[in-house]
Amino acid sequence: MGKYKATIIILNWNGQHLLRRCLPSVIQAVNYDGGGHEILVIDNGSTDGSAQFVLSNYPGVAVLPLPENRGFVGGYNAGLAIARQHLVVLLNNSTWVRADFFTNLLTHFENPDVFGVSPKILTPTGLIEVEYLHATWDGRGIIGQKQPGFNEPDRGRVGGPCYTFYAPGGCSAFNRAKLMALGWFHPIYAPFHWEEVDISYRAWKRGWKVMYEPRAVAWHEAGSTFSKHVPAEQNKLIWHRNRLLFLWSNLSDPEMVRQHHSYLPVWATLDPLHSQSLQAARAFMVQADQKRTNDQPHWRLSDKEVFNLIGACCSGVRPNGSLVKGTGSDVYLLEGAGKRHVPSRAVLDSFSNWLHVIPIGDQELAAYPLMPAVDFREGCLLASPDRTAYIVSRGRKHPVASLQRLAELGRSVEEIIPVSWEDLRRLKEGGPA
Repeated sequence: MGKYKATIIILNWNGQHLLRRCLPSVIQAVNYDGGGHEILVIDNGSTDGSAQFVLSNYPGVAVLPLPENRGFVGGYNAGLAIARQHLVVLLNNSTWVRADFFTNLLTHFENPDVFGVSPKILTPTGLIEVEYLHATWDGRGIIGQKQPGFNEPDRGRVGGPCYTFYAPGGCSAFNRAKLMALGWFHPIYAPFHWEEVDISYRAWKRGWKVMYEPRAVAWHEAGSTFSKHVPAEQNKLIWHRNRLLFLWSNLSDPEMVRQHHSYLPVWATLDPLHSQSLQAARAFMVQADQKRTNDQPHWRLSDKEVFNLIGACCSGVRPNGSLVKGTGSDVYLLEGAGKRHVPSRAVLDSFSNWLHVIPIGDQELAAYPLMPAVDFREGCLLASPDRTAYIVSRGRKHPVASLQRLAELGRSVEEIIPVSWEDLRRLKEGGPA
């Protein structure tokens, strides 16, 4: 029997068809762990009979019917308020879990400093779904996350537990008391996007830990619930707005704040949606400032300390794809059983950036045999000194004719990495992208 018990909160909106897959997997995993967990479905004002379906077919499952759709933030907060267990597991109805899910996920709460635990989340076809292990900060003030093997078949590239930037709200476990101390998910992010990043980052700054547990496995069918009912442009606007609110309400490092605000006017001109989201975010500036002021007395770690701690990731595990450096300035990419030299900062930026690099001992670095140097990452976007954009494919650079063509390729100007002529000469000429 598992030692730790949780309230499992499943958020649902018109997803009776999804609950038919989600609930049996959750019940199987509860039984595997010895029982004793509470299962609670939050029904976000469904009109498809979801609540009655659960009550009729799963008598051991509790249902909280809400009169309207309160989104992720309002829906989960309603469930958290009535959860009876010390731990909570938040699941979207579009997820399903492996039988040993709770057994592996909840063991980390033996450490009282642990705030949240994220599982390995796969697509229905078995690809790694979420980019969230590492956190990066570039000079333009943009936060990014990267997981080794993202969007690739699961090959176990992260073999053991490690720190992670955030625990996804749609499939993670949390210490309920710590969530309560943070005030649940902040309503500034309603209806969705960045709420779980925010609460995880605030936990990190308080000195708590957010873990990744690859032995706990779940699957997620993306875009099957709320997002498919929200127009794509509105969805993107909410995402960009909430990312700005996250930065404004959490960052305190003077250099990082300066970098962000210096780049913000440029960023706003790159896409009409950017300027719209900036205007939308400014309507919440007072709330963002107040949120940061309320949190500040509880901070134990600085922004850079959080980023560096997560960048050191994986508690000694060196996953394939890690960027490492010894006491010298050279950076290497770990691949297979060896290391590959990263020849320039631009090449490094195509994989991550300097805050993503893990410092290791020279003796450990020397143990990896040297292999051929790294080229630019496949598919990355580069910009020459004369502002010509290129896409890298199979060692060749393919010019992109216009911003319209870039959008047609499903790419964004935010992905572009400025490079020197010397860097471009590393690549052979290719045809138009």
